[in-house]
Order: sequence, then C-alpha cells, then structure tokens
Amino acid sequence: MNMTTNALPNQFSWNSYKVTNGYRLYDLQVGSPLIKIAVIDSGYDPNHSEITGNIDKKKSCSFVDYENFNEDLYGHGTAVISVIVGKNQVKGVAPGITIISYKVLDRNGFGKIEWVIHAILKAIEDCVHIINLSHVFTMFGLGNKGAFNKLQQAIDKARKKGIIIVGAAGNQGVLLDMKSTSLYPTIKGINYVTSTNKNNYTSSYANIGSIIRFAAPSGELDETNNVTDLIIVAHPTNFPKTKFEKAIGLPDFYTVTCGTSISAAMFSSLIALVLTEYLICKQIHLSEKEILNIIQKNSSRVKDQNSIFEINAYSVIKFIKGLL
Repeated sequence: MNMTTNALPNQFSWNSYKVTNGYRLYDLQVGSPLIKIAVIDSGYDPNHSEITGNIDKKKSCSFVDYENFNEDLYGHGTAVISVIVGKNQVKGVAPGITIISYKVLDRNGFGKIEWVIHAILKAIEDCVHIINLSHVFTMFGLGNKGAFNKLQQAIDKARKKGIIIVGAAGNQGVLLDMKSTSLYPTIKGINYVTSTNKNNYTSSYANIGSIIRFAAPSGELDETNNVTDLIIVAHPTNFPKTKFEKAIGLPDFYTVTCGTSISAAMFSSLIALVLTEYLICKQIHLSEKEILNIIQKNSSRVKDQNSIFEINAYSVIKFIKGLL
C-alpha cells in the first residue's frame, strides 16, 4: 500500500476541506442545536470528544433487544456521527446541530428491519428534521415482504411529517437500475447518496443509478491503494489501535475509511445547514423539493455521471445568504 509513516490526520480530511471550501463554511454557518438529525445505526461512543457534546442522550436509545444500551460496539455509528458534527480531527459539515442516536446494529453489524422500523417511528415521535440511514439495507434481509411494506409505511409516515430521509447508495459498484443488482427496488422517499473521489469521479465501489441524484466525496479504494484517498472518522475509544492506524500516524480513537455511508452523512449535514438558515434564521418553511433544488443548483455535476451532482456546502449556504 502506498503510504508514509508521517501521514498527518489532516491529509484525511480532504473531503470536508472540499465541500466547506477550505473550512470557510464555518464562518457562515455551523448549524443550530434546534435542528435534529436521527442517526439510525450502531449507536455511539459516549466518551468520544468529537461527538458527545452534540448527542441528545435522553432521547437516544437502542432497539437491539440483546444490547439494550446505546454504546457503539461496532464502530459504524460513531464514525457516521463524527462526519456530521466532528470538531477536532474530523471536520464535520454541521458541527452545531443535535444528534439523536437510535441503535439498530449490534456488535457484529447485524440488524433487523423491524428495529429500523421502530427507530423511524421513534424518530417521528422525537420530532427530528432529518433521518440518516447510512447502513445498507441488504443487512436486514429485505426479502421479507411484510416487513418491507411496513418499512415503506414508516418512511411514508415520516415524510408526511416533513422529515427528510437520507440513505447510503451502497458500496457494491453496481448499477441499481438493473433488476439483478437492485438493492432497493421499491423503497421510495429516500434520498440515496453515492460517493465521489478527489477528482470528482464516482468512487470505484459506489453504486449508481437513476434513483441517485446527489453525491458527496467520501474516498476511494481502488488498485492504486493510496491511503490518502481515505477519510478520517472517529473510532470508539474502547477499540484497540491497529498496526495500520499506527503506521499512518493517526491519533488514538480514530481510523480511516471510505464509503457511501460517509456521503449520506455529509448530505444529511448539508440539509441541516439549509434548515438552519431557513427554518431557524429566517423562519421560512421550505418543502423537501425546494431544499433539494437549492442544493442541486449550487452543486457540480459528477464528471462521469451527468445526472448526479456532487454537493458543495459552502456554495449552498453562500447562495442562501445572498452572497453569490
């Protein structure tokens, strides 16, 4: 693998640097704590400094019946949350907003579709603004038609309440329009987000298709094996540090990764910033369609996918503030 022993953590924040225009976004908007994102995932690390100040611990809960505590034993949830609200090594896109964590993945990354449904319904009760589903639904066995229909009903209910739902497009490198490879053939109402690399091309592993409108830069893992194409995220503080993490100079309690889970989290963050600008600052209620159109208008087309737009949070907020 192409790496050096003196690689610094900020080398792995290139994606945040890109969408925030060199972190200039933070001078314009960081998000309001009144805006709440539901992260339906594997829980969170209550001891990690990157995220603890943004978690609504009273409302956060677990739906894993044999792990009825919300601590993240898998690592995915902590990573996703850090991409949204990180303030130190991880440069979150919306570090001022509030996170409610709903645990639906156990220590092995296993989950049930029923747990996701319960989490969505709880998120509705908790009056969240955005639901982030960065896990891939194939984990939950969508062959269960009854559960599948109930999931659609829960999503429909959330959207009727004005909640915007964001999901990861998946990392299988397939065209989702093909029936043989479609992972989400009939789930409607989710904004699926795919991944781009440093050069504004879709990542080699990223799923694409007509159901995908947006992308966010979240790393590459191809034949070049260039470690600096990866993204830094928070790692649970009780996870041992690997030889690889030591070799590339990462601080304790961090790792590097890539994937559409990161992209979905970045997109949820941007929506939170837009809601902060309109709902909190201007007291204007926009429809989901209006929000997505504003984001698209201030995004750039992915070089190899003309119908997919890579987000630029700085441009979006600058446009809303009338600075463009």
